[in-house]
Amino acid sequence: MDRMDRRAFVRTTAVGVGAAVGRLPLRAAGAAEPASGQPVTGKVLRAADVAALGNTGIKPSRLAIGTGSNGAEQRGLGVQGLARLLQYAFDRGITWWETADLYQTHPHVRAALRKLPRERVVITSKVLTCHENGVAKTPAEVRRDVGRIRKELDADYIDILLMHCMSQPDWPEKMKGPMEVLDEAKEKGRVRAVGCSLHVLSAVEAAAKAPWGDVFLVRINPFAVNMDVQRPEEVPKLEKALTALHHRTGAVYGMKLFGGTDPHRRQCRLTGGQLDQSLRFALSRPYLAGFTVGFSRERDLDDVIRRIEQVRQSRT
Repeated sequence: MDRMDRRAFVRTTAVGVGAAVGRLPLRAAGAAEPASGQPVTGKVLRAADVAALGNTGIKPSRLAIGTGSNGAEQRGLGVQGLARLLQYAFDRGITWWETADLYQTHPHVRAALRKLPRERVVITSKVLTCHENGVAKTPAEVRRDVGRIRKELDADYIDILLMHCMSQPDWPEKMKGPMEVLDEAKEKGRVRAVGCSLHVLSAVEAAAKAPWGDVFLVRINPFAVNMDVQRPEEVPKLEKALTALHHRTGAVYGMKLFGGTDPHRRQCRLTGGQLDQSLRFALSRPYLAGFTVGFSRERDLDDVIRRIEQVRQSRT
């Protein structure tokens, strides 16, 4: 898969698929090994481990909590409901929160931030820099959107601001205007780091060659489910591009680790031992600083935190 229709992306994200687990099939408490059956050995890794994002100086937790899965799933918790979940995640050491203009969860994040020290939370948001017809927004339009996002978050600064869904190989050329706006916001201290989320292999390859951007969000799992390649044997092609991007920026993190949410079943596309295999895969990849997973229930967050701690292996 090397093309993505812009209108289809916006429509699908708004009503169906996000970077999340949806409803996880939970493992019984106290299980000693991952369902993959591989031995538990080596260094203990934790969801709350610090993830250094290249030279940005931003150091969030390894796991980020997403707020945009399955359309209105997190938004449906209500402002205070999602705020409580974010605060619960913070108490568990999850200091990286993911939102986007498209998700409509800025007020929820703002409510959670009001009860916590701002400097201890890393906020990622994303701005749509294209209209639904694929035409890039003007710098003035993007500038207005960035200003509005800051107001909705009630934040003096946004830690990471990404252009949402770059899905064409020539995005570095087409997005020059929006990129300049993000750079401007960074220069003024309103944003600490800029970049984009990438949804097509050729867009990842373009990002690895382009001289722009600090942080990049990419789709990755070993099963090629809801990803930029269609078959597991093609995953190494994507990994090659991600390794090159990592070498350039040192700040790549993953989404769709569990395949995203199936909108019909309302749970993540990967199940059972696949969850642990995907975590083992991601935690062993040096090109990934961390990854984002969307949650709407405390017990699902607890389950993934537990699964990460059971995947004990050294990153090489």
